[in-house]
Amino acid sequence: MAKNNNQSNIFGILSIIAGVVSLFTAGVAGLVGLILGIVGLVKNEKKSLCWIGIVLSCLSWIIIFLFLGGAIFAL
Repeated sequence: MAKNNNQSNIFGILSIIAGVVSLFTAGVAGLVGLILGIVGLVKNEKKSLCWIGIVLSCLSWIIIFLFLGGAIFAL
C-alpha cells in the first residue's frame, strides 16, 4: 500500500495571502498572517511558505511603525 505523502500547505498559503494583504491595509491582517505562519510551522507544513508569510507579516508591521514614528516626530 502506498503512503500518502501530500502535505497540506493551507496555513502557509493563507499566511502569505494575509501578509500581502497587510502590506496594503493597516496591518491588521499582518497579525493574522503571523499567527497562521507560526501554526503552519508547528504543524510541520512546508517551511518555506510559512516563513515567507511570517516575513511579509513582520515587514508590514515594521512599515507601519516607521510611518507612525515619522508622523509622531513630525508633530
